[in-house]
Amino acid sequence: MQTFREYLDELCRTHNVAYSDLARRIGVTKSYVGQLIHGHSKPAPRRRVEQIADALGLEPRERQRLVDLAVRERARSEARAKIEELDSAVSTLRSTTGELLVSILTNLVQDPQGLPDPVARAIAGDDVLARLHAALSLEDPAQAVDEQLRSISPARLAAALNALTRAAGPSAARAIEGSAAPLPPRPDIPVIGYVAAGETDIAFTDAGLPVGAGLPGEEPIPRWPGVGEHAYALRITGESMMPMCPPGTTVVVDPDRTPRNGELAICQTTEGKTYFKIVQLESAGAVRLISTNQAVAPDIVLPRSHVRRLQKVVATLYA
Repeated sequence: MQTFREYLDELCRTHNVAYSDLARRIGVTKSYVGQLIHGHSKPAPRRRVEQIADALGLEPRERQRLVDLAVRERARSEARAKIEELDSAVSTLRSTTGELLVSILTNLVQDPQGLPDPVARAIAGDDVLARLHAALSLEDPAQAVDEQLRSISPARLAAALNALTRAAGPSAARAIEGSAAPLPPRPDIPVIGYVAAGETDIAFTDAGLPVGAGLPGEEPIPRWPGVGEHAYALRITGESMMPMCPPGTTVVVDPDRTPRNGELAICQTTEGKTYFKIVQLESAGAVRLISTNQAVAPDIVLPRSHVRRLQKVVATLYA
């Protein structure tokens, strides 16, 4: 099938228009036209393609074909970029969740007092925990664990982490610190509201902290070391972040930490809106809020000046 650049080159030759003449007619440089034709950039946006069609004096059939090729190829290019962004986000989520899970499990296994009975039962009843537990006993546990983590989805890792921390109770916090010594009491993380996987109407203070102490009937989440004192949790009810975060998922947010590109985050805007998305900081100074379910919610692109603050999601707990 003929590509956009091949067809544009053919049209220039058919209508006897040099690249330099086409560039002058549409108000761009000759090198820009050269990049379009020689495939060093994705096809021009539709507005520019319409300008090219006018400059070449195309017939309706030629114009429509040129526009169709450009639209189709730009969509493919953007889809590939989206897949790469999502792959990066999934990789980051897998790495973060996997490291925490293995850290807790390793220290529980090495505890001189042995595995608590609830933890042993959790390992026996969860395939992911059983596989990681077996990998830790091998001659080269680091490589074995790494191979296991690469083969397990972030959702399954998070579910296993949730099962392990519930079974371990206070031992989970001690395991993270690598010590069996008793820990001082820590305040729990409140579940302060719901988010429809895209937008939430939760109120925040000027400092970026949520208003309210927790939803009635929602049990708070035990705090673990490394999570800031202002951390809070949200329960997901919508579908715009599926399959990564299905309805019923709980996300823990640390408002004192800033997310990196490709990470899950809470974004508060200057207009008072709050979104739960994957964050991508773009070179033009914009902030792209990425949905993993494009059929439900397309991406949102905001000028950096319209973003009041970004808060990092530090844990994803699956129902």
